[in-house]
Amino acid sequence: MEAPSKPTPAIQYLPPSREAVQAFAQAVCAALAQTRNDPALESKESVKGLTHFLEVVTRIQAQYLSATNGELIDTETKSE
Repeated sequence: MEAPSKPTPAIQYLPPSREAVQAFAQAVCAALAQTRNDPALESKESVKGLTHFLEVVTRIQAQYLSATNGELIDTETKSE
């Protein structure tokens, strides 16, 4: 008789910290400003807007992955 399998614990995904998102947004805006030779792209408003957008996107993605219990992630072990 097989032992009952333990239920897989729910995986909870968390979005990155505000500081991490803001640092990423700052780097992206700085790179765009340099690439396009447009200093306005590095303004506080641009960085703030991109930061808010990325925070919304990362929260939605974390909630989605948590709700689907990570079904998109390969959790099966592979044997040779």
